[in-house]
Amino acid sequence: MPAVVAFLGTAGVGLSVADSTSPGIGWFPLAPGEAYWPSYTRDLTYVRSLNRGDVPDLETIQLDANGEPPLEVVDKDFANRRFASVVPRPVFVNGGAVAQALLTLPEERLQDAPVLMGSPQVGPAVHRVAVAATAIARPSRTQWVNHIAALVARNAARAKALLTGFVHLRAHEPAARLRGAHLRAPAYAQSSPPRHTILLRVAHAASAAAHGAAAKGSRQSAARHRT
Repeated sequence: MPAVVAFLGTAGVGLSVADSTSPGIGWFPLAPGEAYWPSYTRDLTYVRSLNRGDVPDLETIQLDANGEPPLEVVDKDFANRRFASVVPRPVFVNGGAVAQALLTLPEERLQDAPVLMGSPQVGPAVHRVAVAATAIARPSRTQWVNHIAALVARNAARAKALLTGFVHLRAHEPAARLRGAHLRAPAYAQSSPPRHTILLRVAHAASAAAHGAAAKGSRQSAARHRT
């Protein structure tokens, strides 16, 4: 497990520092055999698994009598407590450089301070910006009626425009083309003339020829008589 630390002071406040306008935040590395208690869980089995290999007897890791993790310890010795690093709280909160901001506290002060096994529960100040919500007026019945009437009129105008465009398009469509089958004469128009018509024509022609021959004979007979 990577190096873990414990903090000094009071959760959410820090460690009081003499002749300072703000509290400090102190921390020290845990020594082998000292249990690490993360502040994000109360699962005892999980905490013991985290400390396996660092704490010889995992049964010594127990919850408090009230069922809570011992996140603040005041009556236990820690090997590295007196070597704790302390910086002003603003430096810690803002992630400032530590080396230039280290504070020197008496060893007794470090030994007497409570030990926080989890997070010191301090962080950057949250600036809340209050934004006034714009009041949304509820439309009146008259406004609703006018709005609906406007929608109906708009849709009617669109329908009229579509109808006008359709009529205009149909008026300019080219005439339908006649296919080749429509241009051919029907079958009955191409059939030969009826047979009786031909017979009548022949008979008429024969009658005319016979009448002409008779007239010619009469003229010849008359000429013989005159001679």
